[in-house]
Amino acid sequence: MNYIIVFISALLGGFTQTVTGFGSGIVIMLFLPYILPIMQASALNVMVTVVLNVILVVKYRKFVNYRMIWIPSLISFAISTVVIYIGTGLDTNLMKMIFALFLIVLAIYFIFFSDKVKLKADLPTVITCAMLAGAANGLFGIGGPPMALYFLTITNSKEEYIGTTQVYFLLTSLYTTLIRIMNNVIDEKIVMLILPGLIGILIGEFVGIRVVDRISHEKMKRLMYMFLAFSGVVTFIQCL
Repeated sequence: MNYIIVFISALLGGFTQTVTGFGSGIVIMLFLPYILPIMQASALNVMVTVVLNVILVVKYRKFVNYRMIWIPSLISFAISTVVIYIGTGLDTNLMKMIFALFLIVLAIYFIFFSDKVKLKADLPTVITCAMLAGAANGLFGIGGPPMALYFLTITNSKEEYIGTTQVYFLLTSLYTTLIRIMNNVIDEKIVMLILPGLIGILIGEFVGIRVVDRISHEKMKRLMYMFLAFSGVVTFIQCL
């Protein structure tokens, strides 16, 4: 059953990422905490979604602005390292409750504020976004929204935004995976679940490419945001 859940969640995540341009990690983490502790779920999430990062980095490699990446990457490395070490010692039920609240806040942000918030391309902004991203990535494997919003503000084209963002995600994903290995978060059980996740996310991408022009991006996003909030509420109630 665990293999099936990982496969289906990754398939839906790959499909969502291809159709809407983001969200694979969010969708996958709607399911994984039901079969794994939060820290192990976030580790598996990162290892599965990294394949999409690699594909997009290769596709948009000519547009990557590497000068924009290093400062937020280093900040994220530091914060996620601390969070991973702290997170492994926290109570599992408390972690699930924090994750549930994180999902609800994330859903509220996307529904009401994602199209309205405009960031400044200055040092305080990049530090704040990178710290938030590092903490969310370390705890839940979902550090995308803050940095995606920042890069969207400072890049000059869609191609530069996608390429630069995916390189950042790839670097931080590989780093946090290494830290999790060193901290014994990743065990044999997690490794065994990687393959169905990779197969699922690639099939999801394959299907998404073929339907991307037949579905409204805004409608797809809205449904995902609502499901995000619903999942957060259900998870929170289960922890009470």
